[in-house]
Amino acid sequence: VMELIDSVRIFAHLDRSTRQSLADRLRVITFNDGATIVERGSFADSIFFIQKGHALLMETSGGGERIRRWCFCPGDWFGEIIFGIQNIRKWTVISAGNCTCTVLTFAEISECLGEQKMDESMKTGASLGLVQRMSS
Repeated sequence: VMELIDSVRIFAHLDRSTRQSLADRLRVITFNDGATIVERGSFADSIFFIQKGHALLMETSGGGERIRRWCFCPGDWFGEIIFGIQNIRKWTVISAGNCTCTVLTFAEISECLGEQKMDESMKTGASLGLVQRMSS
């Protein structure tokens, strides 16, 4: 579990005890095939790390058709919008087959950070993470 937290770039600047505290708070959730993990327009309060399976980032066209924009695989993560100013989800993410995620809420992250607080580079790095993954 600690390896997961250590592999996330936005947590890299945190000291070891804070990263361990984050790892201790991770919860495991399994989603069945086709289940909505997060819904576009909903309030974002959690970040998800894919452990097993796949999840699809979907965009809704003007005609209401869902279009697949990205496939998250084990080791990928999403939900970094929780670190931004506007915490409304811009995408829907659904499970493709059974998908197991570990989850942290913004409240859990804030509690762990305590005095360290999120600096601007952490927020910026988080918000750019998905864009970089989608363009690579």
